[in-house]
Amino acid sequence: MRDIITLILSLAFGITVSFAQPATYCNPINIDYTYMIYNAHEDLSYRSGADPAVVRFKDDYYMFVTRFMGYWYSKDMHHWEFIKPKQWYFQGSNAPAAFNYRDSVLYMAGNPSGSMSVLFSDSPENGEWEATPSILHNLQDPALFIDDDGQAYMYWGSSNTFPVRARKLDKKKRFRPSDEIHEFFNLEREKHGWERFGENHSDSINGGYIEGPWMNKINGKYYLQYAAPGPNSMSMGMGFTYRILP
Repeated sequence: MRDIITLILSLAFGITVSFAQPATYCNPINIDYTYMIYNAHEDLSYRSGADPAVVRFKDDYYMFVTRFMGYWYSKDMHHWEFIKPKQWYFQGSNAPAAFNYRDSVLYMAGNPSGSMSVLFSDSPENGEWEATPSILHNLQDPALFIDDDGQAYMYWGSSNTFPVRARKLDKKKRFRPSDEIHEFFNLEREKHGWERFGENHSDSINGGYIEGPWMNKINGKYYLQYAAPGPNSMSMGMGFTYRILP
């Protein structure tokens, strides 16, 4: 899990990282596409690879990236093959979320419109997906999490105003959302200095930005990660909070 999280950071920020074992990893592929939609029609590419999500499924790895009409597949996290799916969001994916449920079904969410069905597949290596016949609304930077008891949750947040939020989903009923929305945390620039804009987080005037929540469960602890102060900042970082099972 640590390796996967570190690879995600490497892809997002274009850095080379080293692990404890005698090996060094860097961005495995150059993704030639334009993230900034206002000049996409000019075919300008910044190789940005925004919002990557890497998930292990049946001993293989799948990488989903913002605004792309497909995803990448690898057996070793070094050699990657692009897969163009037979069914996908019409506008591509946006800040995609993916979750491996018991190595039997891979779930995915991330429509740029913010209104999306949950896609699922038991053979993603073949590009075969289905969609649940219902739509979740008002989601930006979604993160899907299914606990060991089968209870599903959707986390989301991409704002300089609203906090990271979550709600339960009924996996057995088309991922129907509950009426109750839980609010967790927002920017706390005075308490968390790294959430400020600017070189070395020195901007104490302009607001920050909180986005990209992601839930992991490791050894009975729940880790809810998030990013700040915003994708337009060279000093963007990642924080997390955690809860221990009772």
